[in-house]
Amino acid sequence: MGERMRGTVCLVTGGGQGIGQAIAARLHAEGARVAIADRDLERARDAAAALDGAIAVELDVADLDAHASALDEVERRLGVVGVLVNNAGVGPHSALLDVTPDLWDTVHSVNLRGAFFLLQAVARRMVAHGIAGSIVNVTSVVADRVWMPSTAYAASKRALATVTEYAAAELGPHGIRVNNLCPGPTDTPLSAPRYQDPAFREAMVARLPLGRVGTPGDLAEAALFLASESSAFTTGSTLYVEGGRRVG
Repeated sequence: MGERMRGTVCLVTGGGQGIGQAIAARLHAEGARVAIADRDLERARDAAAALDGAIAVELDVADLDAHASALDEVERRLGVVGVLVNNAGVGPHSALLDVTPDLWDTVHSVNLRGAFFLLQAVARRMVAHGIAGSIVNVTSVVADRVWMPSTAYAASKRALATVTEYAAAELGPHGIRVNNLCPGPTDTPLSAPRYQDPAFREAMVARLPLGRVGTPGDLAEAALFLASESSAFTTGSTLYVEGGRRVG
């Protein structure tokens, strides 16, 4: 057990599985008071049950009306959020010619619209309570490097990266840091349908200088850095955890 996050209230969206679950566990191991938010409440409860004192909160980030009640619940049970990890996301991949308005809206309602307005809601509360907190937006390397048919997904993640930069500039005077955590190919339940194809996986690994796919634990270590005072002089930045995909 470490001490870097001792007593800090951390809200991790999409925390019921994959990268979000690993981040929640890592923050908890450093002493954080963790709220795991997920649209699947049972999944959130299972993840929270493994972490002494953690709580589960039902939250579909695309439902903007649910943000305030979810934050109220976290405050009532743990305290005011000092760290937000905006991890919840959806990733249906579709060729450009096959993208429909419904698919576009589904992706952007979670990955961009929901993430932005949750960031805004949390930041307002941080400012009101004088909390010099940290916000970590989980983006994706496909926003920087064209790879697989991912137009709608990549556009949402690139836009979120821009939100991070503007938020960092506006919230910095309040002591609030905002950074991007940018994963590359990572073994998660979301990626499993593609990565279980041996030919796809082999081709993907061949393009990674480090020669392997990432793990949720790789991302969790990076998230801890951005969430904690270890990155006290870092804001508006992107931390790439992608095995060298951008240079491979």
